[in-house]
Amino acid sequence: MAAAGPGTYLVDSWASASESSGSEDDEWMKESQSRVNLSNSNLSSDILDLHITSMMTMGEPCLFFQVTHLKLDNNLLRDIPEILGNLTSLTCLDLSNNSISQVGDSVINLTALNKLILRNNELSEEGLPKDMIALRNLKTLNLSGNRLTCVPPQLLDLAGLRNLFLGANQITEITPAINRLRRLRLLYLGGNQLETLPHEIGDLKQMHVLLLSDNKLRRLPESICSLRKLQCLQLHRNCLTTLPHGLIHVKSLAELSLRENPLVMRFIRDMEYQPASLLEIAGRVVKQNKIPYEDNDLPASLHSYLTCAHECVNPSCRGVYFDHRVEHVKFSDFCGKYKVPLLQYLCSPRCREQLPEYRDCEVEDELAEKSQRLKRVLLG
Repeated sequence: MAAAGPGTYLVDSWASASESSGSEDDEWMKESQSRVNLSNSNLSSDILDLHITSMMTMGEPCLFFQVTHLKLDNNLLRDIPEILGNLTSLTCLDLSNNSISQVGDSVINLTALNKLILRNNELSEEGLPKDMIALRNLKTLNLSGNRLTCVPPQLLDLAGLRNLFLGANQITEITPAINRLRRLRLLYLGGNQLETLPHEIGDLKQMHVLLLSDNKLRRLPESICSLRKLQCLQLHRNCLTTLPHGLIHVKSLAELSLRENPLVMRFIRDMEYQPASLLEIAGRVVKQNKIPYEDNDLPASLHSYLTCAHECVNPSCRGVYFDHRVEHVKFSDFCGKYKVPLLQYLCSPRCREQLPEYRDCEVEDELAEKSQRLKRVLLG
């Protein structure tokens, strides 16, 4: 069987529920000529080729070409016979738990395919077809438990993809071009080697479930707070010390898993601050003193720069910042019980001195309302 990535981390609760619900298993057991189950049959690639050929020649070929569901999981396959490309009515193909290292171009002929499961094989980026854009009907793709080191670029052409499973690989970074998958509702990246996420992750506005557990994440981009449909965010077993402050405004969030992160085991006390550049100092003076200017008074680049000023979160400060800021940790009650450190930004260290920096904050109205929505905060 193929290597499963780090440890035995293959699937997570959401992934399991999405991939193998009882109702779906029942569907495979239905008596139907359109469903063929060849699981656990000790089939090699050559034997499968002969098996399908005999079914096509000895039976009713026209009926075989109408097969919509084909299960070939838990066999001895090393590649996919080209003859499978003739089954153009296939909507679901399960090839999980084999030793497949190469997916031939014949799969591209399966243009009706809705679900393709290649979990727990031996696939690298080179093992996939270079062009997959013909699979325009593909909604679910499972490549968990393989040998991927990045998100294969050809996957970004699957514009209709709803569920993408890439867990238990060796992926070290996510390309900013992930935002091309605008219809993604579930993204499973657990059990990889991620240290950061791109800002563009916040462009996936349809995201409901984001699974990032068992990585090396040290922080999350603020853009993750713009995922206004996010219901489940799994972050356990990472290296997180804070969460973006805007996370409390994600009203849809119902499950947040944080256990085995430094933010749970010990609250951070370090801050980062870099001296402001001359450009920033000048920009702050203009904004703080409300110096009037017209569009024609400044180059377009400076005008654009001045419009991106951020207000200091200290309520007694009227300052602004652009690129250089002080990190401040605010402890907030997330669920009526747990104190969670949320990351805020101040314009200067002086603002930090004016705040009760490391004591527990009172529960704000918005957080009290949040505690009614958030069903599960998993800290231990």
